[in-house]
Amino acid sequence: MLCIAKFVRAMDPECKPADSLHRATLLVALADGITCQLGAGRRKRRHTRGFDAKFRAAFDSILPGPATGAVDG
Repeated sequence: MLCIAKFVRAMDPECKPADSLHRATLLVALADGITCQLGAGRRKRRHTRGFDAKFRAAFDSILPGPATGAVDG
């Protein structure tokens, strides 16, 4: 978790340590919850279409910054 908090601070240097840890916790919980809900290794179903874009939007709202859109895929 601390590595992700450091990443958050690198993305937003004005972010305080406690806030960066809170953001890191939210990001991990979001990713972990999504993998549990979708089931890793399962085929995508109709109700999951567009889910990647919604995940990305949630990520961007937790961690706004110039590099969030830098990775495709």
